Amino acid sequence: MLATTVREIAQWCSGKIISGSGDEIITEIATDSRAVKSGSAFIALCGERYDGHQFIADAIARGAKAVIVQQVDAIPKDANVSAIVVEDTLLALGAIAHSYLEQMVKRSSKKVVAVTGSSGKTTTKVMISAILGRSTTVLSSPESYNNEIGIPITLLNLLPEHNVIVLEYATRHIGDIAYLCRIAKPHVGVITNIGKAHIGLLGSKDAIEKAKGELIESLDEDGYAVLNADDGSFERLRARTRARVLTFSMSNPQCDAFASNVHCGLLGVSFDAHVLGRKFTVKLPMLGVHNVSNALAAILACVAVKGEIDEDDLKALESFEPPKMRMQLHERSDGVTIINDAYNANPESMRAALQGLSLFKGAKRRIAVLGEMRELGEISDEEHFKLGFELADYDVNLAIVVGDGARQIANGVRERMKRNPTKQQLSVIEVENASEAVDTLKRILRSGDVVLVKASRAVELERVVKQLLE
Repeated sequence: MLATTVREIAQWCSGKIISGSGDEIITEIATDSRAVKSGSAFIALCGERYDGHQFIADAIARGAKAVIVQQVDAIPKDANVSAIVVEDTLLALGAIAHSYLEQMVKRSSKKVVAVTGSSGKTTTKVMISAILGRSTTVLSSPESYNNEIGIPITLLNLLPEHNVIVLEYATRHIGDIAYLCRIAKPHVGVITNIGKAHIGLLGSKDAIEKAKGELIESLDEDGYAVLNADDGSFERLRARTRARVLTFSMSNPQCDAFASNVHCGLLGVSFDAHVLGRKFTVKLPMLGVHNVSNALAAILACVAVKGEIDEDDLKALESFEPPKMRMQLHERSDGVTIINDAYNANPESMRAALQGLSLFKGAKRRIAVLGEMRELGEISDEEHFKLGFELADYDVNLAIVVGDGARQIANGVRERMKRNPTKQQLSVIEVENASEAVDTLKRILRSGDVVLVKASRAVELERVVKQLLE
């Protein structure tokens, strides 16, 4: 961030200076005491499993010039440091980031692009940043900086040379995205899709739609809402925004952007993108036909920012670096292929990943290592069972089901095989944890096998990938 004073920061967050002159120069807001350096102001955030006030002394020892707290007595009595007291440090962080963004916008015009959706958020955000990065300077939020802490931290890295800010907005509760939009009001809002991710927290798919729709409700009339016309929520979402609407579809030629001639290979996807009457050939260096939809959303977002795009802009998609642990391909020297899609999972993204696995027609065996899809609430057993029941449709030869939470996947496989014994036989192995999955795979893998690894982030199945590649 650009240098500012303790006094100005206190004004931004409606805080009270209780020590120091207020003239001290601050060049960074730190939320982790380990990252503090000279010129930092340390803000003591309070979470469910931590309390930043416990690390104030460490932050001061590391050179913090100021601390922002809600518990005054947590400041060491002998501390020689400026201090701001606020009612809530998390809200203060958001207020500081919002005011800093406003200040930077006054210096030079900057557009905010925000992406949300049940799946594809990060990939779409990275695609937007890559395309726009060909012609302008972009600030993009790091991979998991998509909440009430990550968004402010990202904004505080804004510099005068940044012309566009590309952010990803996540939600776990109604009101989360509305709050993020108050911190950084978007000019362009993208909703990739509405699925069942986090349904256990939000309660229903309708509630998920309501939560995600807060993004486009925040847009002004001169803004742009980029919406998926293939999604069942499309018409309802369109009715919730006063902004101009740009639509994308996998095949509908009535939309502003649609695809044709889609070819999915082992090294990526190619397709023709029809964008507002123009046709471009697009190549993506990542597996999965679902990424065509993500790319169309990204292209329209860039049109909304720039006014138009050209072939040179879209060449960025040929060489952009996809997010890690999203259909990430690894080739072992012994001829085994690993697909690492272990970053997260929900019913829709599971099926998209399995569709990617099914492309490997020449594989000796297609093996799916699947763990629990978290945060599905009351429909968890049903969704895991349905996934297992459908596995044979994706030409999977072997399913390795990891953990109790995913057990219904195995039950679904067995029920499908019992009902339809003439269907291609699909074997299933149940293991308790990632270590057992690795042991099983090491015993059975042979050259030509292709292994998909996928589960919700909390299951940590990336450990399977890591050990198989060691």
